[in-house]
Amino acid sequence: MAKKNTSLNHNEDIIASLAGAAISDIAGIAPQAGSHEGHFQIYMSGDKVFVDVNINAAFGYSVPELAYNIQTKIKKDIERRTKYTVEKVNVNIISVIMPI
Repeated sequence: MAKKNTSLNHNEDIIASLAGAAISDIAGIAPQAGSHEGHFQIYMSGDKVFVDVNINAAFGYSVPELAYNIQTKIKKDIERRTKYTVEKVNVNIISVIMPI
């Protein structure tokens, strides 16, 4: 049976935690079920990182501006705190949450 690379999985978990922390103070992200502000998928190739983030946007915020803020904050924070280079951050807006 093939052995699973737990070191890579551990690194992906750390990167996902850093991404969650990076966007925790960005205005315009609506709460989502789970432990982070968004749901993340991390892909790694050598020292390069690719991040997919799925979030809910709060009504009244500019979606392009929100996506840009998320991309730049995640890239800056991960590169500052790790040895990895963030090649791409894909932001998927799942829904826009209307106020109640």
